[in-house]
Amino acid sequence: MAANASSPRTCNFPNPEVGVVIIRSYGVKLQNCVIEGFLFGVVVVDAKMPADYRAHPNNDDPRRNKILDNRITGAEGILVIKSDALEISGNEITMTSNGGDGLRLYRDSDFNHIVNNRITDVATGEGYGYLVPGQLDVILCLCASAMFVANGLDITEPRGSSLSVRVGSTTIDFPWEAANSPEDNVFEANHISLPREFITVGITFGDGNRRPVVRSNVIQGSWIGIAASGNFTDTVDARSVDGIVEDNIVTDARDGIQVIAAYNTTVRRNFVSGAARAGILLVEAALATSAVTRNTLSGNAFGFSFSNISSTRVGAAVYLNDVTGSSVRAIRTSGPAFTQPSDLSFAGRGNYWGRTCADGGFLASDTPSSLITDGHPFGQPVASVPDALLPAPCR
Repeated sequence: MAANASSPRTCNFPNPEVGVVIIRSYGVKLQNCVIEGFLFGVVVVDAKMPADYRAHPNNDDPRRNKILDNRITGAEGILVIKSDALEISGNEITMTSNGGDGLRLYRDSDFNHIVNNRITDVATGEGYGYLVPGQLDVILCLCASAMFVANGLDITEPRGSSLSVRVGSTTIDFPWEAANSPEDNVFEANHISLPREFITVGITFGDGNRRPVVRSNVIQGSWIGIAASGNFTDTVDARSVDGIVEDNIVTDARDGIQVIAAYNTTVRRNFVSGAARAGILLVEAALATSAVTRNTLSGNAFGFSFSNISSTRVGAAVYLNDVTGSSVRAIRTSGPAFTQPSDLSFAGRGNYWGRTCADGGFLASDTPSSLITDGHPFGQPVASVPDALLPAPCR
């Protein structure tokens, strides 16, 4: 949320601000450090790779900056602004504010590989706020995310607003540019533990992201485990595109995986359990363009939630998922009622709903709407069964 700079009612300002700053530098390795007592532990600013790297990304390139095996404690662990090809690995990050992020990639940051980090949140109560100067100074009191990547469009910002970073007497402006969104960032094999009672998010890829990959992470707790999101206004389409969310384990979140304002997102082979609301939530654009397959949704209040704004049906490819043990119902809907039939199957392959074929495979009691059905349910688990060994559907 954003508040006017003249009335920061719930925001506190810690001091000092920054532990380590890497600015317009390459080939830097920050390793085995203990960084604590700062609002921002590590800040990397304006380290864009030249065109030759962008044409042929190479993990062995000596120009890559590396943040490895550090112990970082603060409201914001690592902040990356308009910087490419970082290797961020093996760090232990403890978030001390419910208004901060363990790791944030901001503005035009591409080809970053975030792997095998451990992030926990020990904060209680309200979060910190901090001043973001631009055309209008804005105080941000943000929900907490363990990992967050976005171009930084806020619908409350004036068009053309700029994020500014001040290092000593130097001020560097980073205006919001729709064409320069984060691209090809990978979040892999990270371990995240967050409280569910606050508005916390395990991993978020936000507005304008292109081809983000969220793979093989373990997320325990949180308000939202993984959020594939974006922004959309009357004049700017900043929805995420072509994201992949695969092979993650999300337990005890409010919603396991949310796909909101994101086009062509693939959600596959994830395990979600213990969600207080939905295992997987699809909203608006995601209802029409997502591929959701081979996920195991076990012991959630609802397996799937379909949240409508203006769509007439669920057009996403939802198939070969195992949805079992839902404490309320397999499917939830919200928003205006769907008006067209929606078949939760693809190419003659539906899902397993915890029922045998003798029990009907999929029943009217599994869905709140007679228009949302599974025309080809399976009578046994299929999420982990190879295509060649799949059983015949019930019908």
